[in-house]
Amino acid sequence: MKSIILDNLKDIRSAIKDYNASGTYFEELINLLDISETRSDKVIFLYIEEGGEIIAAGLFSIDKRQVLGLAYSTLYLYGYSFFDYNQLYFSVSSRNEFIHQIKKYARSNAVDLIMLDNLKNSLLVGEFSYLRNTIQIFNSSLSENGFDFISKKKSLKRHRNLVCKDFDYKVEHLKGEQIEDEHFKCLARLHKERWGFDNIDSAFKNLDRISFYKGIKENGLMTILKVGDEVLAMHFGMLSKDRIIWHTPVLNIKYFSLSPIEVLLYETSEFCKENKIKYFDFGLGDEEYKNRFSNSEEYVFSYLIPVGIFTKIKISFTKLLAEVLNLRNLITVIKKNVKFLKDILNNNKLYFYKIKGGVDNFDESKELKFIRITKYADFINFARSYDIKIQRFHLLRFSKGNYFYCIYNDSSCFCSGWTSKEGVFISELNKFYCPNGYVMYDFNTLSQFRRKGYYKLLLKYIVSLYKKELYIYSLRGNKGSNKAIQSVGFNLIRKFKL
Repeated sequence: MKSIILDNLKDIRSAIKDYNASGTYFEELINLLDISETRSDKVIFLYIEEGGEIIAAGLFSIDKRQVLGLAYSTLYLYGYSFFDYNQLYFSVSSRNEFIHQIKKYARSNAVDLIMLDNLKNSLLVGEFSYLRNTIQIFNSSLSENGFDFISKKKSLKRHRNLVCKDFDYKVEHLKGEQIEDEHFKCLARLHKERWGFDNIDSAFKNLDRISFYKGIKENGLMTILKVGDEVLAMHFGMLSKDRIIWHTPVLNIKYFSLSPIEVLLYETSEFCKENKIKYFDFGLGDEEYKNRFSNSEEYVFSYLIPVGIFTKIKISFTKLLAEVLNLRNLITVIKKNVKFLKDILNNNKLYFYKIKGGVDNFDESKELKFIRITKYADFINFARSYDIKIQRFHLLRFSKGNYFYCIYNDSSCFCSGWTSKEGVFISELNKFYCPNGYVMYDFNTLSQFRRKGYYKLLLKYIVSLYKKELYIYSLRGNKGSNKAIQSVGFNLIRKFKL
Protein backbone atom coordinates (compact mmCIF):
# COMPACT_ATOMS: atom_id res chain seq x y z
CA MET A 1 0.00 0.00 0.00
CA LYS A 2 1.22 3.48 -0.86
CA SER A 3 -0.27 6.67 0.61
CA ILE A 4 -0.38 9.73 -1.67
CA ILE A 5 -1.40 13.34 -0.92
CA LEU A 6 -2.35 15.86 -3.64
CA ASP A 7 -3.40 19.48 -3.15
CA ASN A 8 -3.60 20.67 -6.77
CA LEU A 9 -6.87 20.31 -8.67
CA LYS A 10 -5.12 19.47 -11.94
CA ASP A 11 -3.07 16.74 -10.27
CA ILE A 12 -6.16 15.31 -8.55
CA ARG A 13 -8.07 15.09 -11.84
CA SER A 14 -5.05 13.49 -13.53
CA ALA A 15 -4.74 10.87 -10.77
CA ILE A 16 -8.42 9.89 -11.11
CA LYS A 17 -8.00 9.63 -14.90
CA ASP A 18 -4.66 7.74 -14.71
CA TYR A 19 -6.02 5.14 -12.31
CA ASN A 20 -9.19 4.88 -14.40
CA ALA A 21 -11.13 5.33 -11.17
CA SER A 22 -14.88 4.96 -11.71
CA GLY A 23 -18.10 4.48 -9.78
CA THR A 24 -20.49 6.69 -7.84
CA TYR A 25 -17.85 7.97 -5.41
CA PHE A 26 -15.55 9.25 -8.12
CA GLU A 27 -18.45 10.80 -10.07
CA GLU A 28 -19.41 12.76 -6.96
CA LEU A 29 -15.74 13.57 -6.38
CA ILE A 30 -15.57 15.22 -9.82
CA ASN A 31 -18.65 17.30 -8.87
CA LEU A 32 -16.89 18.44 -5.69
CA LEU A 33 -13.75 19.33 -7.62
CA ASP A 34 -15.88 21.46 -9.97
CA ILE A 35 -17.44 23.23 -6.97
CA SER A 36 -14.07 23.83 -5.31
CA GLU A 37 -12.74 25.31 -8.55
CA THR A 38 -15.61 27.82 -8.88
CA ARG A 39 -15.19 28.81 -5.22
CA SER A 40 -11.37 28.82 -5.23
CA ASP A 41 -11.37 26.54 -2.18
CA LYS A 42 -8.23 24.75 -1.06
CA VAL A 43 -8.72 20.96 -1.05
CA ILE A 44 -6.53 17.97 -0.23
CA PHE A 45 -6.93 14.58 -1.91
CA LEU A 46 -5.59 11.77 0.24
CA TYR A 47 -5.62 8.27 -1.26
CA ILE A 48 -4.00 4.86 -1.00
CA GLU A 49 -2.81 3.01 -4.09
CA GLU A 50 -2.14 -0.71 -4.41
CA GLY A 51 -1.54 -2.77 -7.51
CA GLY A 52 -2.32 0.12 -9.85
CA GLU A 53 -5.70 0.82 -8.21
CA ILE A 54 -7.03 3.39 -5.74
CA ILE A 55 -8.27 1.33 -2.81
CA ALA A 56 -9.04 4.22 -0.42
CA ALA A 57 -9.67 7.95 -1.01
CA GLY A 58 -11.08 11.11 0.53
CA LEU A 59 -11.29 14.80 -0.40
CA PHE A 60 -10.58 17.08 2.57
CA SER A 61 -10.10 20.69 3.54
CA ILE A 62 -8.66 22.43 6.61
CA ASP A 63 -10.31 25.30 8.43
CA LYS A 64 -11.35 26.53 11.86
CA ARG A 65 -14.56 24.89 13.05
CA GLN A 66 -16.35 25.09 16.36
CA VAL A 67 -17.20 22.28 18.73
CA LEU A 68 -19.05 23.13 21.95
CA GLY A 69 -18.22 26.80 21.51
CA LEU A 70 -14.46 26.38 20.98
CA ALA A 71 -12.65 26.73 17.65
CA TYR A 72 -10.28 24.00 16.48
CA SER A 73 -8.04 23.66 13.45
CA THR A 74 -10.03 20.94 11.72
CA LEU A 75 -9.47 18.49 8.90
CA TYR A 76 -12.91 17.77 7.46
CA LEU A 77 -14.48 16.13 4.45
CA TYR A 78 -14.89 18.70 1.70
CA GLY A 79 -18.53 18.97 0.70
CA TYR A 80 -20.17 18.70 4.12
CA SER A 81 -21.99 22.00 3.57
CA PHE A 82 -23.16 21.23 0.04
CA PHE A 83 -24.92 17.94 0.60
CA ASP A 84 -26.58 16.17 3.49
CA TYR A 85 -24.01 13.41 3.23
CA ASN A 86 -20.38 12.74 2.32
CA GLN A 87 -18.35 9.70 1.37
CA LEU A 88 -14.99 8.14 1.99
CA TYR A 89 -13.88 5.46 -0.42
CA PHE A 90 -12.16 2.40 1.05
CA SER A 91 -12.11 -1.37 0.98
CA VAL A 92 -12.52 -3.38 4.17
CA SER A 93 -8.85 -4.40 4.10
CA SER A 94 -7.66 -0.79 3.68
CA ARG A 95 -9.94 0.89 6.23
CA ASN A 96 -7.64 0.85 9.28
CA GLU A 97 -4.60 1.92 7.26
CA PHE A 98 -6.59 4.73 5.66
CA ILE A 99 -7.73 6.06 9.06
CA HIS A 100 -4.12 5.86 10.25
CA GLN A 101 -2.95 7.91 7.23
CA ILE A 102 -5.67 10.53 7.78
CA LYS A 103 -4.54 10.94 11.41
CA LYS A 104 -0.90 11.05 10.37
CA TYR A 105 -1.59 13.81 7.85
CA ALA A 106 -3.59 15.75 10.47
CA ARG A 107 -0.75 15.60 13.01
CA SER A 108 1.84 16.71 10.45
CA ASN A 109 -0.27 19.77 9.60
CA ALA A 110 -0.93 20.90 13.19
CA VAL A 111 -4.60 19.89 12.99
CA ASP A 112 -6.44 19.56 16.32
CA LEU A 113 -9.47 17.65 15.19
CA ILE A 114 -10.73 15.39 12.40
CA MET A 115 -14.44 15.75 11.60
CA LEU A 116 -16.03 13.24 9.25
CA ASP A 117 -19.54 14.63 8.82
CA ASN A 118 -22.52 12.65 7.54
CA LEU A 119 -20.63 9.70 6.09
CA LYS A 120 -22.76 7.34 4.03
CA ASN A 121 -20.42 4.49 4.97
CA SER A 122 -19.80 3.50 8.58
CA LEU A 123 -16.22 3.29 9.81
CA LEU A 124 -17.33 0.79 12.48
CA VAL A 125 -14.52 1.83 14.79
CA GLY A 126 -15.55 1.97 18.44
CA GLU A 127 -12.88 4.37 19.72
CA PHE A 128 -14.41 7.38 17.94
CA SER A 129 -17.55 9.19 19.07
CA TYR A 130 -20.22 9.13 16.37
CA LEU A 131 -23.82 10.01 15.64
CA ARG A 132 -26.14 8.12 13.27
CA ASN A 133 -28.88 9.93 11.34
CA THR A 134 -31.52 8.65 8.94
CA ILE A 135 -32.13 10.02 5.45
CA GLN A 136 -35.50 9.40 3.80
CA ILE A 137 -35.27 8.43 0.11
CA PHE A 138 -37.78 7.88 -2.66
CA ASN A 139 -36.34 5.23 -4.98
CA SER A 140 -38.40 5.19 -8.19
CA SER A 141 -37.22 1.67 -9.06
CA LEU A 142 -39.00 0.36 -5.94
CA SER A 143 -42.33 1.82 -7.05
CA GLU A 144 -44.59 0.27 -9.70
CA ASN A 145 -45.74 3.73 -10.78
CA GLY A 146 -42.39 5.51 -10.48
CA PHE A 147 -42.72 9.14 -9.44
CA ASP A 148 -46.50 8.97 -9.76
CA PHE A 149 -46.24 7.51 -6.26
CA ILE A 150 -45.60 11.11 -5.16
CA SER A 151 -47.34 13.30 -7.73
CA LYS A 152 -50.63 11.38 -7.56
CA LYS A 153 -50.96 11.68 -3.81
CA LYS A 154 -54.43 13.12 -3.18
CA SER A 155 -53.27 15.99 -0.99
CA LEU A 156 -50.67 17.13 -3.56
CA LYS A 157 -53.14 17.05 -6.44
CA ARG A 158 -55.80 18.83 -4.36
CA HIS A 159 -53.53 21.67 -3.31
CA ARG A 160 -52.10 22.11 -6.79
CA ASN A 161 -55.60 22.17 -8.31
CA LEU A 162 -56.66 24.85 -5.81
CA VAL A 163 -53.69 27.01 -6.79
CA CYS A 164 -54.30 26.49 -10.52
CA LYS A 165 -57.99 27.30 -10.10
CA ASP A 166 -57.58 30.56 -8.19
CA PHE A 167 -54.32 31.99 -9.57
CA ASP A 168 -52.29 32.57 -12.69
CA TYR A 169 -49.93 29.73 -11.83
CA LYS A 170 -46.46 29.18 -13.33
CA VAL A 171 -43.49 26.91 -12.61
CA GLU A 172 -39.90 27.08 -13.82
CA HIS A 173 -36.83 24.94 -13.19
CA LEU A 174 -33.48 26.73 -13.48
CA LYS A 175 -30.06 25.05 -13.67
CA GLY A 176 -26.54 26.36 -13.16
CA GLU A 177 -25.98 29.74 -14.81
CA GLN A 178 -29.73 30.22 -15.28
CA ILE A 179 -29.91 30.86 -11.52
CA GLU A 180 -29.33 34.57 -10.99
CA ASP A 181 -28.40 36.64 -7.92
CA GLU A 182 -31.98 37.90 -7.60
CA HIS A 183 -33.23 34.32 -7.24
CA PHE A 184 -30.90 33.73 -4.29
CA LYS A 185 -31.90 37.06 -2.69
CA CYS A 186 -35.56 36.08 -2.96
CA LEU A 187 -34.79 32.64 -1.49
CA ALA A 188 -32.98 34.27 1.46
CA ARG A 189 -35.76 36.81 2.10
CA LEU A 190 -38.51 34.19 2.10
CA HIS A 191 -36.39 31.80 4.18
CA LYS A 192 -35.79 34.41 6.92
CA GLU A 193 -39.47 35.35 6.95
CA ARG A 194 -40.63 31.73 6.98
CA TRP A 195 -38.49 30.69 9.95
CA GLY A 196 -39.20 33.93 11.77
CA PHE A 197 -42.84 32.81 11.46
CA ASP A 198 -41.99 30.08 13.99
CA ASN A 199 -39.51 32.27 15.89
CA ILE A 200 -36.47 30.37 14.59
CA ASP A 201 -33.33 31.98 13.19
CA SER A 202 -32.81 31.35 9.49
CA ALA A 203 -29.46 30.10 8.15
CA PHE A 204 -29.55 33.21 5.96
CA LYS A 205 -29.13 35.37 9.05
CA ASN A 206 -25.45 34.85 8.20
CA LEU A 207 -24.86 37.23 5.29
CA ASP A 208 -22.24 34.89 3.79
CA ARG A 209 -24.88 32.22 3.20
CA ILE A 210 -25.95 33.65 -0.17
CA SER A 211 -22.33 33.63 -1.35
CA PHE A 212 -22.11 29.97 -0.40
CA TYR A 213 -25.19 29.13 -2.51
CA LYS A 214 -23.85 31.08 -5.46
CA GLY A 215 -20.63 29.07 -5.24
CA ILE A 216 -22.42 25.73 -5.68
CA LYS A 217 -25.03 26.73 -8.26
CA GLU A 218 -23.23 24.87 -11.09
CA ASN A 219 -24.71 21.65 -9.73
CA GLY A 220 -27.89 23.32 -8.47
CA LEU A 221 -31.54 23.20 -9.45
CA MET A 222 -33.80 26.14 -8.55
CA THR A 223 -37.54 25.45 -8.79
CA ILE A 224 -39.76 28.53 -8.57
CA LEU A 225 -43.55 28.49 -8.31
CA LYS A 226 -45.37 31.76 -8.97
CA VAL A 227 -48.93 32.98 -8.55
CA GLY A 228 -49.23 36.09 -10.66
CA ASP A 229 -46.17 38.21 -9.93
CA GLU A 230 -45.54 36.70 -6.48
CA VAL A 231 -43.44 33.68 -5.55
CA LEU A 232 -45.56 30.94 -3.98
CA ALA A 233 -42.64 28.66 -3.09
CA MET A 234 -39.03 27.99 -4.05
CA HIS A 235 -36.56 25.18 -3.74
CA PHE A 236 -32.81 25.06 -4.24
CA GLY A 237 -31.47 21.53 -4.52
CA MET A 238 -28.49 19.66 -5.91
CA LEU A 239 -28.40 17.41 -8.95
CA SER A 240 -25.98 14.49 -8.83
CA LYS A 241 -26.27 12.06 -11.74
CA ASP A 242 -29.57 10.20 -11.16
CA ARG A 243 -30.32 11.83 -7.80
CA ILE A 244 -31.90 15.10 -6.71
CA ILE A 245 -31.13 16.28 -3.19
CA TRP A 246 -33.93 18.18 -1.44
CA HIS A 247 -31.85 20.93 0.14
CA THR A 248 -33.59 24.28 0.77
CA PRO A 249 -37.37 24.46 0.26
CA VAL A 250 -39.16 27.66 1.31
CA LEU A 251 -42.71 28.95 1.08
CA ASN A 252 -44.34 32.36 0.97
CA ILE A 253 -46.16 32.58 4.32
CA LYS A 254 -48.77 34.83 2.73
CA TYR A 255 -50.11 31.65 1.09
CA PHE A 256 -49.50 29.33 4.03
CA SER A 257 -53.05 27.90 3.93
CA LEU A 258 -52.50 26.67 0.34
CA SER A 259 -49.77 24.25 1.51
CA PRO A 260 -47.14 25.51 -0.99
CA ILE A 261 -44.58 22.86 -0.01
CA GLU A 262 -46.93 20.14 -1.23
CA VAL A 263 -47.31 21.94 -4.56
CA LEU A 264 -43.52 22.24 -4.67
CA LEU A 265 -43.18 18.49 -4.07
CA TYR A 266 -45.62 17.80 -6.89
CA GLU A 267 -43.66 19.90 -9.39
CA THR A 268 -40.31 18.47 -8.24
CA SER A 269 -41.55 14.90 -8.65
CA GLU A 270 -42.81 15.77 -12.14
CA PHE A 271 -39.36 17.17 -12.95
CA CYS A 272 -37.77 13.92 -11.72
CA LYS A 273 -40.09 11.86 -13.90
CA GLU A 274 -39.41 13.93 -17.02
CA ASN A 275 -35.64 13.95 -16.45
CA LYS A 276 -35.30 10.27 -15.56
CA ILE A 277 -34.12 10.92 -12.01
CA LYS A 278 -34.00 7.71 -9.98
CA TYR A 279 -33.64 8.99 -6.40
CA PHE A 280 -35.47 11.81 -4.66
CA ASP A 281 -33.22 12.32 -1.65
CA PHE A 282 -35.07 14.17 1.15
CA GLY A 283 -31.88 14.76 3.12
CA LEU A 284 -31.47 15.10 6.85
CA GLY A 285 -34.38 16.11 9.06
CA ASP A 286 -37.37 14.35 10.59
CA GLU A 287 -40.20 16.35 9.01
CA GLU A 288 -43.36 14.25 8.80
CA TYR A 289 -43.89 14.76 5.07
CA LYS A 290 -40.56 13.06 4.30
CA ASN A 291 -41.91 9.80 5.70
CA ARG A 292 -45.08 10.15 3.60
CA PHE A 293 -43.24 10.54 0.32
CA SER A 294 -40.30 8.17 0.77
CA ASN A 295 -40.09 4.41 0.32
CA SER A 296 -36.58 3.65 1.59
CA GLU A 297 -33.93 4.83 4.03
CA GLU A 298 -30.22 5.47 4.08
CA TYR A 299 -28.01 6.19 7.07
CA VAL A 300 -25.25 8.71 7.62
CA PHE A 301 -22.64 8.70 10.38
CA SER A 302 -20.68 11.61 11.84
CA TYR A 303 -17.34 11.04 13.58
CA LEU A 304 -15.29 13.31 15.83
CA ILE A 305 -11.64 12.28 16.13
CA PRO A 306 -9.35 14.33 18.43
CA VAL A 307 -5.74 14.53 17.26
CA GLY A 308 -3.59 14.29 20.36
CA ILE A 309 -4.35 13.89 24.05
CA PHE A 310 -4.63 17.65 24.71
CA THR A 311 -7.56 18.06 22.27
CA LYS A 312 -9.21 14.96 23.69
CA ILE A 313 -9.02 16.37 27.24
CA LYS A 314 -10.22 19.77 26.02
CA ILE A 315 -13.31 18.31 24.32
CA SER A 316 -14.12 16.14 27.34
CA PHE A 317 -13.85 19.18 29.61
CA THR A 318 -16.06 21.37 27.38
CA LYS A 319 -18.69 18.59 27.27
CA LEU A 320 -18.73 18.56 31.08
CA LEU A 321 -18.84 22.35 31.14
CA ALA A 322 -21.76 22.36 28.69
CA GLU A 323 -23.71 20.08 31.03
CA VAL A 324 -23.00 22.44 33.94
CA LEU A 325 -24.07 25.45 31.87
CA ASN A 326 -27.30 23.68 30.91
CA LEU A 327 -27.98 23.25 34.63
CA ARG A 328 -27.23 26.95 35.18
CA ASN A 329 -29.60 27.86 32.34
CA LEU A 330 -32.29 25.82 34.04
CA ILE A 331 -31.68 27.66 37.31
CA THR A 332 -31.84 31.01 35.43
CA VAL A 333 -35.20 30.04 33.89
CA ILE A 334 -36.54 29.08 37.32
CA LYS A 335 -35.37 32.42 38.77
CA LYS A 336 -37.06 34.34 35.95
CA ASN A 337 -40.32 32.50 36.56
CA VAL A 338 -40.09 33.19 40.28
CA LYS A 339 -39.59 36.89 39.49
CA PHE A 340 -42.60 36.79 37.16
CA LEU A 341 -44.75 35.23 39.91
CA LYS A 342 -43.58 37.89 42.36
CA ASP A 343 -44.53 40.60 39.87
CA ILE A 344 -47.96 39.04 39.46
CA LEU A 345 -48.44 38.88 43.22
CA ASN A 346 -47.47 42.53 43.53
CA ASN A 347 -50.02 43.44 40.86
CA ASN A 348 -52.45 40.68 41.64
CA LYS A 349 -55.55 42.16 40.04
CA LEU A 350 -56.70 42.31 36.47
CA TYR A 351 -59.07 45.17 35.69
CA PHE A 352 -61.82 44.67 33.11
CA TYR A 353 -63.45 47.61 31.36
CA LYS A 354 -66.48 48.05 29.12
CA ILE A 355 -67.72 50.74 26.76
CA LYS A 356 -70.61 51.05 24.32
CA GLY A 357 -69.09 51.31 20.84
CA GLY A 358 -69.95 53.88 18.22
CA VAL A 359 -69.00 56.86 20.40
CA ASP A 360 -68.24 59.71 18.01
CA ASN A 361 -65.25 61.22 19.76
CA PHE A 362 -62.61 60.28 17.21
CA ASP A 363 -61.02 63.04 15.15
CA GLU A 364 -59.08 62.17 11.99
CA SER A 365 -55.49 63.38 11.90
CA LYS A 366 -53.72 64.72 8.81
CA GLU A 367 -50.35 63.42 10.03
CA LEU A 368 -51.52 59.99 11.19
CA LYS A 369 -53.23 57.07 9.49
CA PHE A 370 -55.46 54.41 11.02
CA ILE A 371 -56.17 50.97 9.59
CA ARG A 372 -58.33 47.96 10.38
CA ILE A 373 -57.13 44.74 8.72
CA THR A 374 -59.54 41.82 8.49
CA LYS A 375 -57.66 39.45 6.16
CA TYR A 376 -54.39 37.63 6.69
CA ALA A 377 -53.06 38.37 3.17
CA ASP A 378 -53.65 42.13 3.69
CA PHE A 379 -51.85 41.92 7.03
CA ILE A 380 -48.84 40.28 5.35
CA ASN A 381 -48.60 43.11 2.83
CA PHE A 382 -48.87 45.73 5.58
CA ALA A 383 -46.38 43.95 7.88
CA ARG A 384 -43.80 43.64 5.10
CA SER A 385 -44.10 47.37 4.39
CA TYR A 386 -43.30 48.25 8.01
CA ASP A 387 -40.86 45.44 8.80
CA ILE A 388 -43.22 43.87 11.34
CA LYS A 389 -42.12 40.34 12.25
CA ILE A 390 -44.79 37.93 11.01
CA GLN A 391 -45.44 34.91 13.21
CA ARG A 392 -47.70 31.89 13.25
CA PHE A 393 -50.03 33.34 15.87
CA HIS A 394 -50.99 36.10 13.40
CA LEU A 395 -52.34 33.47 11.00
CA LEU A 396 -54.19 31.72 13.83
CA ARG A 397 -55.80 34.98 14.97
CA PHE A 398 -57.12 35.84 11.51
CA SER A 399 -58.35 32.26 11.05
CA LYS A 400 -60.49 32.81 14.18
CA GLY A 401 -61.96 36.06 12.86
CA ASN A 402 -59.76 38.45 14.86
CA TYR A 403 -58.92 41.88 13.42
CA PHE A 404 -55.71 43.91 13.54
CA TYR A 405 -55.54 47.69 14.06
CA CYS A 406 -52.69 50.13 13.71
CA ILE A 407 -51.91 53.82 13.94
CA TYR A 408 -49.08 54.76 11.59
CA ASN A 409 -47.62 57.22 9.09
CA ASP A 410 -45.55 56.77 5.93
CA SER A 411 -42.46 55.67 7.84
CA SER A 412 -43.48 54.17 11.20
CA CYS A 413 -46.06 51.95 12.85
CA PHE A 414 -46.62 53.56 16.28
CA CYS A 415 -49.19 51.43 18.07
CA SER A 416 -51.15 48.29 17.22
CA GLY A 417 -53.74 46.00 18.77
CA TRP A 418 -56.37 43.33 18.15
CA THR A 419 -60.07 42.59 18.64
CA SER A 420 -61.81 39.26 19.01
CA LYS A 421 -65.54 38.56 18.84
CA GLU A 422 -65.14 35.10 20.37
CA GLY A 423 -63.21 36.15 23.44
CA VAL A 424 -59.53 35.69 24.11
CA PHE A 425 -57.26 33.45 26.15
CA ILE A 426 -55.90 35.56 29.00
CA SER A 427 -52.56 34.13 30.05
CA GLU A 428 -52.64 35.92 33.41
CA LEU A 429 -55.87 34.07 34.26
CA ASN A 430 -55.00 30.90 32.34
CA LYS A 431 -58.52 30.83 30.86
CA PHE A 432 -60.76 32.28 28.19
CA TYR A 433 -62.89 35.36 28.72
CA CYS A 434 -65.88 35.44 26.36
CA PRO A 435 -68.19 38.45 26.79
CA ASN A 436 -71.09 39.38 24.52
CA GLY A 437 -69.26 41.84 22.30
CA TYR A 438 -65.67 42.41 21.20
CA VAL A 439 -62.58 42.00 23.35
CA MET A 440 -59.70 44.39 22.62
CA TYR A 441 -56.32 42.88 23.47
CA ASP A 442 -52.58 42.64 22.89
CA PHE A 443 -51.87 46.32 22.33
CA ASN A 444 -48.29 47.37 21.79
CA THR A 445 -46.66 50.75 21.38
CA LEU A 446 -43.05 50.82 20.20
CA SER A 447 -40.83 51.96 23.06
CA GLN A 448 -39.67 55.16 21.31
CA PHE A 449 -43.27 56.29 20.81
CA ARG A 450 -44.65 55.63 24.30
CA ARG A 451 -46.25 58.34 26.47
CA LYS A 452 -47.22 60.36 23.40
CA GLY A 453 -50.92 59.49 23.29
CA TYR A 454 -50.87 56.97 20.44
CA TYR A 455 -52.47 54.18 22.50
CA LYS A 456 -55.35 56.47 23.49
CA LEU A 457 -55.84 57.58 19.87
CA LEU A 458 -55.96 53.97 18.63
CA LEU A 459 -58.51 53.03 21.31
CA LYS A 460 -60.72 55.95 20.23
CA TYR A 461 -60.45 54.87 16.60
CA ILE A 462 -61.55 51.29 17.40
CA VAL A 463 -64.41 52.47 19.64
CA SER A 464 -65.71 54.66 16.81
CA LEU A 465 -65.98 51.66 14.46
CA TYR A 466 -68.35 49.49 16.54
CA LYS A 467 -71.82 49.88 17.94
CA LYS A 468 -71.58 46.82 20.17
CA GLU A 469 -70.02 46.57 23.60
CA LEU A 470 -66.25 46.61 23.68
CA TYR A 471 -64.15 45.13 26.46
CA ILE A 472 -60.52 45.67 27.42
CA TYR A 473 -58.35 44.61 30.33
CA SER A 474 -55.12 45.63 32.04
CA LEU A 475 -53.07 44.71 35.09
CA ARG A 476 -53.67 46.95 38.08
CA GLY A 477 -49.99 47.88 38.16
CA ASN A 478 -50.00 49.20 34.60
CA LYS A 479 -51.01 52.73 35.56
CA GLY A 480 -50.40 54.28 32.14
CA SER A 481 -52.60 51.75 30.38
CA ASN A 482 -55.42 52.06 32.94
CA LYS A 483 -55.32 55.84 32.70
CA ALA A 484 -55.54 55.80 28.88
CA ILE A 485 -58.41 53.27 28.92
CA GLN A 486 -60.45 55.31 31.40
CA SER A 487 -59.79 58.61 29.57
CA VAL A 488 -61.39 57.14 26.42
CA GLY A 489 -64.58 56.43 28.40
CA PHE A 490 -64.28 52.79 29.43
CA ASN A 491 -65.95 51.89 32.73
CA LEU A 492 -64.45 49.43 35.21
CA ILE A 493 -66.83 46.46 35.49
CA ARG A 494 -64.84 43.67 37.11
CA LYS A 495 -61.67 42.86 39.00
CA PHE A 496 -60.08 39.43 38.75
CA LYS A 497 -57.79 38.31 41.52
CA LEU A 498 -54.88 36.37 40.09
